Amino acid sequence: MLYQFDQIDCYLQNAVSYISAGAKYGGHVLFVENDRNFLQIDNEIRKLLDNEELKRVHFANNFDFYYSNGDFNPETVFNFFLKNIQPYLESGAKIFTWGLVEWGNVKIIFR
Repeated sequence: MLYQFDQIDCYLQNAVSYISAGAKYGGHVLFVENDRNFLQIDNEIRKLLDNEELKRVHFANNFDFYYSNGDFNPETVFNFFLKNIQPYLESGAKIFTWGLVEWGNVKIIFR
């Protein structure tokens, strides 16, 4: 699902809600975000989750995650994603993902 936003406060609150709900539901949350948003989101989810729930929230820097192999090739990104969630898939755990993709020009996406 593509979630486009223009109000950062709403985006941050939605991220906090989604991530905390996934962890409270017993799932593992792969949380792919930039460093500046991560700090704000992390501060809020730490107020909402206990230590066991926090252990199921896994952060990855979005630049490192999406460009792990030097490009933003969808197949490469998908394979890297699978590699990151494989241990949870094998254990049968519920998996929730939140990933910020930053684009320089939104109009390019919708051509």
